[in-house]
Amino acid sequence: MSRAIFAASLAVGVAFAACSSNTPSTEDPAGSCDQLARACHPYDKETAIGHECHELGHAGNDTACAPRKAECLAACPPREAGPTPTPVDAGEAGDGGDASSTDGGETDVCPAYCTCLAEACSAIAGYPFAAAGSCAARCAAMTADEKKCWPGFCEQAKTSAASKAHLCEHAWGDLGLDECP
Repeated sequence: MSRAIFAASLAVGVAFAACSSNTPSTEDPAGSCDQLARACHPYDKETAIGHECHELGHAGNDTACAPRKAECLAACPPREAGPTPTPVDAGEAGDGGDASSTDGGETDVCPAYCTCLAEACSAIAGYPFAAAGSCAARCAAMTADEKKCWPGFCEQAKTSAASKAHLCEHAWGDLGLDECP
């Protein structure tokens, strides 16, 4: 009888040990990179881990981001976002002209930029140009540096599922000119 109890106890102990072993996480990695890019953006130029995690997020490989997600989010706690774009009334054009005018013979990037934003970013939470004409008005008031930078982020957002939301935030100006080429 004592052998039977011993055998049963041993079987229960082995079963318990097997069930309590560390198993790989089955958490879906989708969206991991977008979370890292967003969370670590304010830390990109402040800490090595912040920069590393932000760049990992921008790379867009959720399978690579997922294993480092907890570490990176711990290193990049939430804080206030970057600069808030100056609001522009939809009826204003920034320089007194209409929203489709150009200065100094430059090509007007605004129509293509606003079309890109509507197509790539309008479904993203926080999209600031839902009102008709608001994108054209804001674009007309943008600096030359903003007009060079932000449309590029919009083009990247068209092809990046993993970090689309973060790229759209760059494209509509929420994150300033920090990462512009």
